[in-house]
Formats: sequence, structure tokens, C-alpha cells
Amino acid sequence: MTAATAVAEKVRSALARELKRDPTTIAPEQALREDLGLNSLDAIELMFKVEEEFDLEIPDADLQRLRTVGDLVSYLEERLGGGATTPATPVPPKPAAAATPARPAPSAKSRTGRARADDKRSPKRSRT
Repeated sequence: MTAATAVAEKVRSALARELKRDPTTIAPEQALREDLGLNSLDAIELMFKVEEEFDLEIPDADLQRLRTVGDLVSYLEERLGGGATTPATPVPPKPAAAATPARPAPSAKSRTGRARADDKRSPKRSRT
């Protein structure tokens, strides 16, 4: 199997899974939206899956020119084969644990001087 055929098969398989169809019914000349019925959300989800499958990032500017299955396959073949148009942009690795910036502790009283509803501390008690 050549690289071009492998790319086309992966794209057709991804589309088939997304659309719950037989991959053999998906042809290169079919429009993603008009012929296959992808709505905006479906198209975005598909692009995320394609980026994940091929380990690359598709810039938003390039998404506009991907109208047919064949356009998508050709685009991926160019990117993966080192075509002269756009070099492949690897997907940056996801951080293991996202560090959240430290927030100051909330004060026990609001500006009005009343205790906050979420203040879990019990009032001080004197021992006798």
C-alpha cells in the first residue's frame, strides 16, 4: 500500500466512523458539507480527529480550502510527504498537569462586614 493510498484510506475510515457509513461509499469528489452532510460542528470534530490521527495541526486558514474529500486527502499528502507548500506543524504535547496560578485566599468577611456564606469556619468559643 502506498503512502497516498494509506492517507486516503485513513481519511475515508475517519469519515465513515464520523458519519456511520460504509467507507466504500465515500468518494474523493464528494463535498464534505453538501454531499456528506457534515455540519459545522461535525467538520470541526472531524478535523480534530484528522489532526490527531496524522499527528499534525491544520491551520484555520487552510481549513477554508478543504471542501471535498479529495481536497483533504491531497492536503494531507502534501503535508505528510514534505510537499513544497506548507511544512508539517507537529501538535505540541499536552502538559501532564496544568499548573493553575495561585489565587489569594478569600477573606472571611465581605465589604459589608458580614461573614461570607461559604465561610466554613465556626465562630470562636470561649472555654469556661
